[in-house]
Parts: sequence; structure tokens; C-alpha cells
Amino acid sequence: IDCGEREILHPLPVLDDICAGSAKVTALQGWLLESFHYTQGAAFHIAPVLEQTAGQPIHEGWREFFEEEITHWRIYRRCFAEFDWQWPVIECEPLPATLRFLGSLRQAAERSPAAYASAMMFIEQAPAATDLASDPLFGALVHHYHLPQRAVQPLWEHAVLNRTLGHEALGQRTLALEGSLDAAQISGVFSSLNNVMQANVAMLAEIVACE
Repeated sequence: IDCGEREILHPLPVLDDICAGSAKVTALQGWLLESFHYTQGAAFHIAPVLEQTAGQPIHEGWREFFEEEITHWRIYRRCFAEFDWQWPVIECEPLPATLRFLGSLRQAAERSPAAYASAMMFIEQAPAATDLASDPLFGALVHHYHLPQRAVQPLWEHAVLNRTLGHEALGQRTLALEGSLDAAQISGVFSSLNNVMQANVAMLAEIVACE
């Protein structure tokens, strides 16, 4: 998600400061916690697109995506261990803006496969960097915030999976199979994508406000 954000939306609350090493540790912790809540909510927003694509050739791709994503919340455990966080802290209620972000994704999935695919093409972009150390975001966790590389490695590997498992291409395949969209459908896709992007930025801004 954060790779896509940094490529398209600037300036970004929290992320730009984390990359520069100027964010407070509490802001970094907030970003990790809300990212965990987002990742843990995968089933909530993916499920509608499984219903939407039932019986279609692309359904198997979304089913595989669903099965891959529902366990990926585990990637944060090593980082949380570095902060000595226990599950009562980790499983606290997400911020309202995080819930809004998850809701915007579910609404896109409920609108149409094309709307959800467009949103996920924005979110599921793989890093441009070829290794963790040279990545502006994940490298900063090691270089600026001194998290052990072994703790950050699962986050990096999860981001790279967007390319190796074809998550980036899944959205493109879905749109190709959808064929030509009429004006109303195209308007709906853009509306959903705009809602997702704005909700994403609002989530990051609320992390800053809660420091």
C-alpha cells in the first residue's frame, strides 16, 4: 500500500517524515499499528469481489488473493516485539479514519470488480527498489529508527509479493476481462478510486494528529 501512495500522492503525512527520519517514534508506531489493522481487515474488503466474480474466469485469481492476504497480518509481529507490545495493545480498536479506509475498499468491491481492481492497482504496487536497504520507506526503519533488519524483512517481503505473486497484474486482468465500460460505470470506478485515495490520506493524517 505505502509504495503506491508514495508514487502518486505527495506530500504524505507520516510516510514522508518516516523516510526522512524526522517522524517521532510514536508516529512510526502509529503507522505500523494502523497498517496492521488494515492488513488484518483483508477479508472484510476482499469478500464482496469474490461474490461479484463468482462463475467468472477471474474468480480464481481473487480467491487466491484472498487466501494469501488473510494471514499477512502476521508480518508485523517482529516489529511489535521490538516495542514489547502485547496483544491487548495490538488488538485495540483501529482509528476512525482506518475504519473509513477499510470501508471505502469494501464499498469499491461492492460497486463492481472494475472499481475494486482499480483501487487495488493503486494499493498493491511493488517497491521500485530492488532490496530492503535501498528502499526509502523500509530502509528508513532500519537506518533511522534502528529496527533490526530481521524485524523489517517480513514487511519488505510482503511488499515484494505484490510483484512475484501477480497482485499488480490481477487488477489489470480484471479490467481487461470487464471489457468496455459505459460512462456511468467509468464514473463509478473513478468515484470509488477517489474515495479510497482520500480515505488513505485521511488515515495517515489521523495518525499524525494522535501523536
